[in-house]
Amino acid sequence: VEIIETWNKITNHNTQIRTKKIFIKENKLYIQISSSPLRNELTNHKKNILIKIQKEHTSIEDIYFI
Repeated sequence: VEIIETWNKITNHNTQIRTKKIFIKENKLYIQISSSPLRNELTNHKKNILIKIQKEHTSIEDIYFI
């Protein structure tokens, strides 16, 4: 629940409505996105997004957009 709140804080409404599923497995954050162009854009900004998430969730080692 906390990771979803963080995701909603750092993303805009359009990204939030295209986010289908968020889960953590082995300290890796997986975010399922329904839009391929958006997924590509998020992948391009992965480093910045990961830094923002790690500020509140230090156990997250990496992020994957699926």
